[in-house]
Amino acid sequence: MLHEMLEGVRERKPLIHNITNYVTVNDCANILLACGGSPIMADDIDEELFERLRELRANIAREEGVPAYIVCNNATLADMTRKRPTDLDELLEVQGVGQAKAARFGQRFLDCIAGRE
Repeated sequence: MLHEMLEGVRERKPLIHNITNYVTVNDCANILLACGGSPIMADDIDEELFERLRELRANIAREEGVPAYIVCNNATLADMTRKRPTDLDELLEVQGVGQAKAARFGQRFLDCIAGRE
């Protein structure tokens, strides 16, 4: 499947025409890397946690009435899965998390990482 998707990218075909199976987060990273992009995902990413964080981000975005990327981007979620912060100070070390986001959404992300949300 990856080979077919890469051929579609090289031929500038829409990817959706080539997708017939579930695509994992790492599949997307591999496609991006093969096309010369900068991958935000790697083998050290816990896909289950990443998906839970994505769901939480979507819920927060709906509650706030903003696009999900305003809450945080995929690179930030990926860094959360790598670092697995356990408190707000550690969360501030995650790429893309500053004081404002930590204060506003931090505890919810920490609870999700700890498996409490």
